[in-house]
Amino acid sequence: MNVATTILYIRNPMMRRGLIQLITSVCNDVGFLFCDEFNDIFQYKQKDVPVLIVDQKLIPDPCIYCLDKIKNSFSESKLVMIADEKIPDNACPYFDEIITADNTENVILSKLFKVYNDIRSGGSDPASNSQLSEREKEILKLVALGFTNKEIGEKLFISSHTVIAHRKNITAKLGIKTIAGLTVYAVLNRIISSEELKK
Repeated sequence: MNVATTILYIRNPMMRRGLIQLITSVCNDVGFLFCDEFNDIFQYKQKDVPVLIVDQKLIPDPCIYCLDKIKNSFSESKLVMIADEKIPDNACPYFDEIITADNTENVILSKLFKVYNDIRSGGSDPASNSQLSEREKEILKLVALGFTNKEIGEKLFISSHTVIAHRKNITAKLGIKTIAGLTVYAVLNRIISSEELKK
Protein backbone atom coordinates (compact mmCIF):
# COMPACT_ATOMS: atom_id res chain seq x y z
CA MET A 1 0.00 0.00 0.00
CA ASN A 2 1.13 3.56 -0.70
CA VAL A 3 1.92 6.00 2.10
CA ALA A 4 -1.39 7.77 1.52
CA THR A 5 -3.69 5.10 0.08
CA THR A 6 -7.09 6.69 -0.46
CA ILE A 7 -10.50 5.11 -0.80
CA LEU A 8 -12.77 7.04 -3.16
CA TYR A 9 -16.41 6.22 -2.49
CA ILE A 10 -17.48 8.21 -5.53
CA ARG A 11 -19.31 6.77 -8.54
CA ASN A 12 -19.11 9.73 -10.92
CA PRO A 13 -16.10 9.02 -13.21
CA MET A 14 -15.45 12.71 -13.97
CA MET A 15 -15.46 13.56 -10.27
CA ARG A 16 -13.07 10.66 -9.61
CA ARG A 17 -10.65 11.79 -12.33
CA GLY A 18 -10.74 15.40 -11.17
CA LEU A 19 -10.08 14.44 -7.55
CA ILE A 20 -7.24 12.12 -8.51
CA GLN A 21 -5.60 14.93 -10.47
CA LEU A 22 -5.98 17.41 -7.59
CA ILE A 23 -4.80 14.91 -4.96
CA THR A 24 -1.71 13.88 -6.91
CA SER A 25 -0.80 17.55 -7.32
CA VAL A 26 -0.49 17.92 -3.52
CA CYS A 27 0.83 14.43 -2.68
CA ASN A 28 2.75 12.33 -5.16
CA ASP A 29 2.75 9.04 -3.22
CA VAL A 30 -0.96 8.19 -3.34
CA GLY A 31 -2.64 4.96 -4.30
CA PHE A 32 -6.37 4.80 -4.97
CA LEU A 33 -9.03 2.22 -4.17
CA PHE A 34 -12.53 2.65 -5.60
CA CYS A 35 -15.83 1.66 -4.01
CA ASP A 36 -19.21 1.76 -5.72
CA GLU A 37 -21.32 0.47 -2.83
CA PHE A 38 -21.40 1.59 0.80
CA ASN A 39 -20.51 -1.80 2.26
CA ASP A 40 -17.50 -2.12 -0.09
CA ILE A 41 -15.69 0.47 2.08
CA PHE A 42 -15.46 -1.92 5.00
CA GLN A 43 -13.52 -4.63 3.16
CA TYR A 44 -10.37 -2.55 3.77
CA LYS A 45 -8.49 -2.33 7.05
CA GLN A 46 -8.10 1.07 8.67
CA LYS A 47 -4.31 0.73 8.99
CA ASP A 48 -4.03 0.38 5.19
CA VAL A 49 -6.20 3.42 4.39
CA PRO A 50 -5.09 6.80 5.73
CA VAL A 51 -7.74 8.73 3.72
CA LEU A 52 -11.38 8.02 2.90
CA ILE A 53 -13.24 10.40 0.57
CA VAL A 54 -17.02 10.03 0.46
CA ASP A 55 -19.63 11.54 -1.86
CA GLN A 56 -22.39 12.87 0.41
CA LYS A 57 -25.11 11.71 -2.01
CA LEU A 58 -23.98 8.08 -1.65
CA ILE A 59 -24.35 7.89 2.13
CA PRO A 60 -27.45 5.75 2.77
CA ASP A 61 -30.20 6.69 5.21
CA PRO A 62 -30.23 6.85 8.13
CA CYS A 63 -27.21 9.07 7.44
CA ILE A 64 -25.95 9.44 11.03
CA TYR A 65 -25.97 5.67 11.59
CA CYS A 66 -23.84 5.23 8.46
CA LEU A 67 -21.50 8.04 9.45
CA ASP A 68 -21.07 6.42 12.88
CA LYS A 69 -20.18 3.15 11.15
CA ILE A 70 -17.57 4.89 8.97
CA LYS A 71 -16.08 6.85 11.88
CA ASN A 72 -15.86 3.75 14.08
CA SER A 73 -14.29 1.66 11.31
CA PHE A 74 -11.83 4.36 10.23
CA SER A 75 -11.26 6.29 13.46
CA GLU A 76 -7.56 6.88 12.67
CA SER A 77 -8.11 7.78 9.01
CA LYS A 78 -8.70 11.23 7.58
CA LEU A 79 -12.29 11.54 6.38
CA VAL A 80 -13.26 13.94 3.58
CA MET A 81 -16.78 14.61 2.32
CA ILE A 82 -17.62 15.82 -1.17
CA ALA A 83 -20.89 17.74 -1.01
CA ASP A 84 -22.88 19.68 -3.57
CA GLU A 85 -25.84 20.43 -1.37
CA LYS A 86 -26.53 21.68 2.14
CA ILE A 87 -24.58 19.69 4.68
CA PRO A 88 -26.50 18.66 7.80
CA ASP A 89 -24.89 20.27 10.87
CA ASN A 90 -24.76 16.93 12.66
CA ALA A 91 -22.67 15.44 9.79
CA CYS A 92 -19.84 18.02 9.93
CA PRO A 93 -18.07 16.67 13.05
CA TYR A 94 -17.47 13.33 11.32
CA PHE A 95 -15.16 14.82 8.69
CA ASP A 96 -11.70 16.36 8.75
CA GLU A 97 -12.50 18.37 5.61
CA ILE A 98 -15.63 19.06 3.57
CA ILE A 99 -15.27 20.04 -0.08
CA THR A 100 -18.32 21.73 -1.55
CA ALA A 101 -19.37 22.48 -5.12
CA ASP A 102 -18.78 26.21 -4.64
CA ASN A 103 -15.15 25.83 -3.45
CA THR A 104 -12.55 27.29 -5.82
CA GLU A 105 -9.69 25.11 -7.06
CA ASN A 106 -7.27 26.82 -4.66
CA VAL A 107 -9.59 26.19 -1.69
CA ILE A 108 -9.92 22.52 -2.67
CA LEU A 109 -6.14 22.21 -3.05
CA SER A 110 -5.65 23.82 0.38
CA LYS A 111 -8.06 21.37 2.02
CA LEU A 112 -6.46 18.38 0.32
CA PHE A 113 -2.99 19.64 1.20
CA LYS A 114 -3.94 19.87 4.88
CA VAL A 115 -5.24 16.30 4.86
CA TYR A 116 -2.25 14.74 3.09
CA ASN A 117 0.37 16.90 4.80
CA ASP A 118 -1.01 15.88 8.18
CA ILE A 119 -0.54 12.22 7.19
CA ARG A 120 2.95 12.86 5.83
CA SER A 121 4.06 14.85 8.89
CA GLY A 122 2.40 12.55 11.42
CA GLY A 123 0.16 15.36 12.68
CA SER A 124 2.98 17.71 13.62
CA ASP A 125 3.47 21.26 12.39
CA PRO A 126 4.52 21.07 8.71
CA ALA A 127 6.76 24.13 9.00
CA SER A 128 8.80 22.50 11.78
CA ASN A 129 9.36 19.38 9.67
CA SER A 130 10.44 21.08 6.48
CA GLN A 131 13.15 23.37 7.85
CA LEU A 132 13.28 25.42 4.66
CA SER A 133 16.14 27.92 4.62
CA GLU A 134 15.41 31.59 4.02
CA ARG A 135 16.79 31.26 0.48
CA GLU A 136 14.55 28.25 -0.18
CA LYS A 137 11.55 30.25 1.05
CA GLU A 138 12.47 33.10 -1.31
CA ILE A 139 12.69 30.66 -4.22
CA LEU A 140 9.45 28.91 -3.23
CA LYS A 141 7.66 32.28 -3.19
CA LEU A 142 8.92 33.11 -6.68
CA VAL A 143 7.97 29.64 -7.96
CA ALA A 144 4.45 30.17 -6.56
CA LEU A 145 4.32 33.52 -8.36
CA GLY A 146 5.04 31.76 -11.65
CA PHE A 147 8.62 32.82 -12.32
CA THR A 148 10.90 30.54 -14.38
CA ASN A 149 14.23 29.25 -13.07
CA LYS A 150 16.06 31.80 -15.20
CA GLU A 151 13.89 34.69 -13.94
CA ILE A 152 14.33 33.56 -10.33
CA GLY A 153 18.11 33.43 -10.84
CA GLU A 154 18.12 36.96 -12.26
CA LYS A 155 16.01 38.32 -9.40
CA LEU A 156 18.18 36.70 -6.71
CA PHE A 157 21.53 37.13 -8.54
CA ILE A 158 22.24 33.40 -8.66
CA SER A 159 22.62 30.98 -11.57
CA SER A 160 19.67 28.99 -12.87
CA HIS A 161 21.61 25.82 -11.90
CA THR A 162 21.62 27.03 -8.28
CA VAL A 163 17.87 27.69 -8.52
CA ILE A 164 17.33 24.14 -9.79
CA ALA A 165 19.41 22.74 -6.92
CA HIS A 166 17.35 24.72 -4.40
CA ARG A 167 14.10 23.54 -6.01
CA LYS A 168 15.27 19.92 -5.74
CA ASN A 169 16.01 20.48 -2.04
CA ILE A 170 12.59 22.08 -1.51
CA THR A 171 10.86 19.15 -3.22
CA ALA A 172 12.86 16.63 -1.18
CA LYS A 173 12.12 18.38 2.13
CA LEU A 174 8.41 18.89 1.46
CA GLY A 175 7.68 15.79 -0.61
CA ILE A 176 5.75 17.98 -3.08
CA LYS A 177 6.65 17.91 -6.78
CA THR A 178 3.99 20.02 -8.47
CA ILE A 179 3.84 23.81 -8.69
CA ALA A 180 0.21 23.72 -7.55
CA GLY A 181 1.16 21.75 -4.45
CA LEU A 182 4.12 24.03 -3.71
CA THR A 183 1.88 27.08 -4.11
CA VAL A 184 -0.68 25.70 -1.65
CA TYR A 185 2.13 24.92 0.81
CA ALA A 186 3.50 28.46 0.45
CA VAL A 187 0.07 30.03 1.12
CA LEU A 188 -0.72 27.76 4.09
CA ASN A 189 2.67 28.49 5.65
CA ARG A 190 2.44 32.25 5.03
CA ILE A 191 5.43 32.32 2.70
CA ILE A 192 3.16 34.08 0.23
CA SER A 193 -0.24 35.70 0.71
CA SER A 194 -3.28 34.92 -1.41
CA GLU A 195 -3.35 38.64 -2.34
CA GLU A 196 0.15 38.36 -3.84
CA LEU A 197 -1.00 35.42 -5.94
CA LYS A 198 -3.86 37.43 -7.41
CA LYS A 199 -1.56 40.18 -8.75
